Amino acid sequence: MRAKLAQENLIKASTIPYTIVRSTQFFEFLKGIAQSSTVGQTVRLSPALLQPIASDDVVAALADATLGAPVNGTIEIAGPEQLPLDQLARRYLRANQDPRQVVGDAHARYFGAEINDQSLTAGDNPRLGSIRFEDWLGRSAPRQMRELRCRNPCGLAWPCCSASLGSQRHLHAGGARELVLCGTWRHVHRTFRPAFPPRHRLDLLVSRRRLLQ
Repeated sequence: MRAKLAQENLIKASTIPYTIVRSTQFFEFLKGIAQSSTVGQTVRLSPALLQPIASDDVVAALADATLGAPVNGTIEIAGPEQLPLDQLARRYLRANQDPRQVVGDAHARYFGAEINDQSLTAGDNPRLGSIRFEDWLGRSAPRQMRELRCRNPCGLAWPCCSASLGSQRHLHAGGARELVLCGTWRHVHRTFRPAFPPRHRLDLLVSRRRLLQ
């Protein structure tokens, strides 16, 4: 967090017009949050409020910020609901048929820090996403059933992230061979450029480089 704040301060101190977009946690991070707090078959998490957002809503906000005029300030984005962290994890694990038990603990640490209801929620007047947790969970779980698998011309297989972008099309639907950052932004695939709707054209947001043949 300190490194991010230092980067933001450098940007603010420069003479370059800018827009900083700050987001609350993504729904897609719940798996990692649960894993980081697991001991045996028990997941110990704080009941502090979380205001998570779907990555699709983050993409839409970033597209608007990228195409709009710089505001020389910070835009905060968050999900439409504030929910206890332990309850979110419990619902996520249950939907994914994960047998681990979630235990609420007000002193449980979140990546090393104790949190409260203000730690992971938005400030005043954030831009709110439209996708509610229950709706996201219904279309994304169980994850193993939603993941598409396809094969590139070189014969390498990987899970596609097109389902999380609202498309059931294979990613290899024509175009130039590139590095494409897709889905929840955590997977980088050597693939063909997908033909997504303008709202999901990640080439608006991600600088890409063409792979050497």
